[in-house]
This record gives sequence, structure tokens and C-alpha cells, in this order.
Amino acid sequence: MDRKTYMDLIRELTDTELLDYARELQAELDGFLMGDAYHRISFIRSENYIECVVEITKEKQTIQIDSTSIEKVESTIGDRLENVTDLLSKLDPEVHLQHGLRLYDGPRIYIYRYSRLIDWTTDQAVVDAGEIIGEAVLAGMTGGVQ
Repeated sequence: MDRKTYMDLIRELTDTELLDYARELQAELDGFLMGDAYHRISFIRSENYIECVVEITKEKQTIQIDSTSIEKVESTIGDRLENVTDLLSKLDPEVHLQHGLRLYDGPRIYIYRYSRLIDWTTDQAVVDAGEIIGEAVLAGMTGGVQ
């Protein structure tokens, strides 16, 4: 990979690119459920981090994703996680937030990542959907115990 390509991948992504990620993630997740349920995707975005909220709903049709799906704020929990990892890294240099974090809370999944294009591509949306579906299937097979 040449330097120009690398620099493009680590630049801050645009809202349009973030919405493309959301639409791909939603299409993959909704497609898996074949109309039984639909997903709402929204974002809380700061300068350095993005919090993506994926919520399964009882809506009867695809939920529109547009510019109102992105809320811009001064800081997200990702920024606060960075502060925690900075403190932990002082105790152990091997501790750092490298790629992101995914948390599950009932019908919602929270994804936290840096605000870089490479972390929010449509290809990454397909990977994320596969992991979310896989974890949901595994949780169903094990009664929620993983």
C-alpha cells in the first residue's frame, strides 16, 4: 500500500461515508431477518470518536437513514475510554484502545471506534453485521451464555 492510499484510509471520514456504512450495516442485518424486524442505526459523533447505536425494532418496514441519524457532540464515551486507556497504559504499556469496542444492551448494540475512514467502510459494515449475527446466533444456542 502506498503512502497516499494509507493516508486516505486514516483520514477523518465524512458524514456521507458514515451514512454509507450505516446503510450497508442495516441492509445486511435487516436482510438476515427477512422482514421479521428492522434495525435503527444512529450515531453520536465527536471529533475523535464515533458511537454507533444499532437497535432492533418492531417496525414493519426499513427505517430511513439520513443526516438526522448523526448527532455531533463535544465528546462521546469513546473519548472517555481513551482517557481510561491512557491511565491504564501508564500502569501497563501493553494496554491501548486499538480498534474499537462493541457493547450489548438488550435490543441495542453500541459500537465505538475512532473517527477514521478505515474503521467505517462499507466492507467493515459487512464484517460487523456478520459478527453481530454470529454472536446473536451463538447467544440463542447457548441461552444467552457465551
